Amino acid sequence: MADVIRGPATQDSINQEALVVDMKNKIYDPELNDGYNDRAFTKIFHSMGKGGTVTQRKFKVQESSQLQREFPIKSLTAPEATTITIDTAFASQLQPRDKFMNLNTDEYFMAITVNTVSGEVYCVRDLYDHLGTPSASTAADDVLRYIGNAREEGGLADSSITKDTDISYNYTSFIRTAVEATDHEKNTLEYGGNQWERRRNTRLVNHMEKIENTVVLGIRGKVLDPVDGKKYIYDTGGIKEHIKGNVFSLATDYGGLVTERALDHLGELLIQNNDSGEIHVFSGVHFMSGMTSVAKKRLTLNDSLRKRYGIIMNEYLCSSGLVLQLVSYPKMFTGYGKTTAYTGGTLANMALCLEMKKIEIVGMKGMDGVRLHTKIQENDRSGMKDEWRTDIGVRMHPGLDNPCNSPTANIQYASPHGIVTDFDTY
Repeated sequence: MADVIRGPATQDSINQEALVVDMKNKIYDPELNDGYNDRAFTKIFHSMGKGGTVTQRKFKVQESSQLQREFPIKSLTAPEATTITIDTAFASQLQPRDKFMNLNTDEYFMAITVNTVSGEVYCVRDLYDHLGTPSASTAADDVLRYIGNAREEGGLADSSITKDTDISYNYTSFIRTAVEATDHEKNTLEYGGNQWERRRNTRLVNHMEKIENTVVLGIRGKVLDPVDGKKYIYDTGGIKEHIKGNVFSLATDYGGLVTERALDHLGELLIQNNDSGEIHVFSGVHFMSGMTSVAKKRLTLNDSLRKRYGIIMNEYLCSSGLVLQLVSYPKMFTGYGKTTAYTGGTLANMALCLEMKKIEIVGMKGMDGVRLHTKIQENDRSGMKDEWRTDIGVRMHPGLDNPCNSPTANIQYASPHGIVTDFDTY
């Protein structure tokens, strides 16, 4: 029975079920529109036309490198000893009459005999009496630079010494994101327009985030499905996993601070094997604030890059001539060490330094890109189910198994990419 209203009717006294709901016929979802530098990796790769297809879940890269130019002394019995021991990997590249120089003492050596099994090299010290006597300062860990060879007139040709290729492999990751609704829900009139399309677009955003997380943070692996143990699951090794060498710790030399000298030091490290003259530096806003605050006078906003990529970049010209393209990437490089308070976790305190021309995002042939498969529900299901699918992998030079990715790699073979870690404050 309806209520009796005595006196003036108010909003609270009238039948609440009869009220027309005052709700804007639009749903605000910040994730459906690109935020500040959202999906920076995807945008840059897309605009550069980087990518390709593979025909197997496991794909390989083959890489060559030159003979070692520098190698350390492992041991010697005395500073003036004529027999020195070096790593057998380096000894295998030497032959009699090869010359090398101790970069710490400027002394010239000539190899007389080389034992590739033990790494022992019997040599003439202070060749040409340049110093007058073998250096008494020669010690283990001194770095020797290969100079070349000296051959007598009319002599025989050298033995041929070359390096074989290095082969690395990676896998693709099969990423799937489903969206579904019952027939009743799809035909329910709701504020905000077509809810099915909104849900599908929302799941597309989720799918793109999965792709970017996999490309950046993926770990290479193949394992029998832990859930049912029936089939194998593959995962691609991401960009971060590819960079094991060239780890530049701010805590080691700069007390966790970003300084202009630290940025120039980074440029000196990364320019050694750089082909393009530039490195893209991806980090969170915490780290980026540190870099921009100490280097304002040397930063340039490159508007052409903003127009080309649709993201904001600042250029920093290092003293070495290398250009750092600074890209703030807030959603990727955040970090919460604990659930209760922000602690500046690992990702927030680091930056990835990448030579983009040496990275490709590949897809399984016929399954590359982001593809929407519609109406995949069972035939007797009262509803609809769609799914976004992508089979994607990272093909990067140098590859995961290349020796230059070793943390102890000689600078000649060091990766052109790098990681900056241990940022604290500025």
